[in-house]
Amino acid sequence: MKQISISKNNQLEIKETPVPLTESGCVLVRVMYSIAGSGLSFISKKQRTPNSFYYLSAISEKAVKAFKVILGKWKKNGNKKNAALFQFCQGFAGIVVDTGKNTSYLKTGDYVACSNPDMETHGEYLLVPEDNVCLLPKNVKLEYSAFAAMGGIALEGVNLAGIIKKTSVVILGLGTFGLLTAKIFQHYGFNIIGADSDKTKVQEARQLGIAARVFIRNRKRTYSEALAMLAGEHSIDGIVFCCEPPSDQRIREIIRFNPAIRFIHFLDSKSGWRTMQDFERHKNAKNECPFVPAKKINRSRMAEFLEIVGNKKICLATFVKRECLFDDFIKNWKILFNDFPEDSSILLDMCSQIGKEELVNKVDQRKIILRQEKPPEGKVSIGVIGLGNQCRKAYLPMLSRMGEFRIEAIAARSGLKALKTAEEYDARFCTTDVNYVITDPSIDAVVIAGNDDHRARMAVLALEAGKHVFLQNPIGSSIEECKMVLDEMKKGALIFAIDYYRRYSPLYLDMKKKIMNSSGPIDILCRISANYSSELTSKEHFTGDETRFIRRISQFFSLFSDLVGRNPLEISATGDYDCMCVVLMFEDKSKATILYTKNANADLNGEYIEVHRGGVSFLLNNFLEMRYMGISGKDYKHSDKTEALFNECLEFYRSIRSGKDMPVGINDGIIALSCAESAIESCRKGESVKVKICL
Repeated sequence: MKQISISKNNQLEIKETPVPLTESGCVLVRVMYSIAGSGLSFISKKQRTPNSFYYLSAISEKAVKAFKVILGKWKKNGNKKNAALFQFCQGFAGIVVDTGKNTSYLKTGDYVACSNPDMETHGEYLLVPEDNVCLLPKNVKLEYSAFAAMGGIALEGVNLAGIIKKTSVVILGLGTFGLLTAKIFQHYGFNIIGADSDKTKVQEARQLGIAARVFIRNRKRTYSEALAMLAGEHSIDGIVFCCEPPSDQRIREIIRFNPAIRFIHFLDSKSGWRTMQDFERHKNAKNECPFVPAKKINRSRMAEFLEIVGNKKICLATFVKRECLFDDFIKNWKILFNDFPEDSSILLDMCSQIGKEELVNKVDQRKIILRQEKPPEGKVSIGVIGLGNQCRKAYLPMLSRMGEFRIEAIAARSGLKALKTAEEYDARFCTTDVNYVITDPSIDAVVIAGNDDHRARMAVLALEAGKHVFLQNPIGSSIEECKMVLDEMKKGALIFAIDYYRRYSPLYLDMKKKIMNSSGPIDILCRISANYSSELTSKEHFTGDETRFIRRISQFFSLFSDLVGRNPLEISATGDYDCMCVVLMFEDKSKATILYTKNANADLNGEYIEVHRGGVSFLLNNFLEMRYMGISGKDYKHSDKTEALFNECLEFYRSIRSGKDMPVGINDGIIALSCAESAIESCRKGESVKVKICL
């Protein structure tokens, strides 16, 4: 399928990418119309300087530096705007061409309006959860229903605002979204005052029947005084930010001006410049700042908006500045930058000339071939399934750097991400269907780093197809899934590796060797910092995330069992998934105490281990440095974390060539998961439990 992409030199281009694979609870939609906007309202035309980032307080320094680089390119090249800030697909309309399991609301052939929860750029096909799709009313044109997502978000703001009707609300920012929000608030009986520093936008708002004024703020006039001038005789009861929010100082100033004022700033969990934590910080301030984030929109809000449009309360044709065919988008995008004010919209016509029957019956390929030649002899050809952080930041760079491997295929849920990664690592093909990777005869081994819930199933399929497997921890979500993989392993002489790279750390191996020279039980004290920070995704911030806890802590159960030389007999645990203390007791009276916590500072090293035995002590700091006590010789040793992963990948290659099992294999994964499940059981029961390891 065709999809818009941003190249490395920040240029827009249309590429052929694999069609998404239909998943459970989702529908595959053939996009017929979508809305594109400039999305640059947060940087003024006159002042493109680093000062524009005053409101990025909750974003990491890395993100701020990245945007400063973009600003530098603007200044150097003299460009008015930059394609790197191209906005993702805001909303689209089309026809359902395939439905996944557990979908009951929609069927193939339905015309629908959709929001875009995964923030993909514009493409011919998009995979959407059923909750983000609403049926199109008969009295609404298909092309204008592409605005349903934007209108639904604005309605969510009305719902969350809690402002009584007939009160005065200022809409700050009169781009496409601001104008649409103003019309919706107007429809629900609010007195609307539109405001923007751009006179052109103010004039456009007036033509749509919105009372709008130019918002002037400078050193001589405070933010409150500027708002008071906007309101005139009216009192301001609420402010809706359809642009960047002001600084904290100005927010406090506005609250002093009117303590009862209500604020709304629209924010999606994956986009927008303020994070949820930032809103919580405002909410819990002494002068409570009632920000109301508009959350990810669902079909009920979109349906409500389309009903308003169908009753001719809002004319969506006035919000479209230009219409164009998908193939002509890049040319029209440049025209939009030059001829229209910021936040203008283009209505993309994706396939209006194609008949309904043809659209439903024709689904493009899910595999894109980038080169024909097969890998040279002597190398192990690798297929990669899943592109999580660990895979992108560790596995792929390491495997591509090692001469023993050749990356042949990339499979990912997002076709665009799969294509870009395949191009970066010179893979032979990319796909959204893992079966193409598993069944390809030229691929020797697969790296599985996909969703935790599907890893075991994919590992079984790969083993059935005669592929060696390198699996990201954990093996699966239950012991039953691990047994499925173990049963399949017993059928053939294939290599199975689970990513416990810490077991291959030079520091750990050195410590294990030296500790064997002393005698007696081993005492282990370990602190694992969850390192919750603003850079983590919303899913990782979810309290009670059992999967994240198991993924983070289970490999340490395997590590300590290996160090002691025995499996734990009993486990006692207290706490929850965010902060848990676990004690492992072994047959020889050895003991390991693990504190897993999210309360540590984010800058603190993630892992700290103390090991004591017979007067000898080892202090291992984040697997980067280790101090010995009670042993003659050098007190300190240092290592690079990449050494452990390199050793693990190298051992995987040697095992494939020699046919010998990996030092760390499926049994270690089953032991680790058994201990993790026992720790969770102990927490729930409030007592120690016996560890049941089924091998």
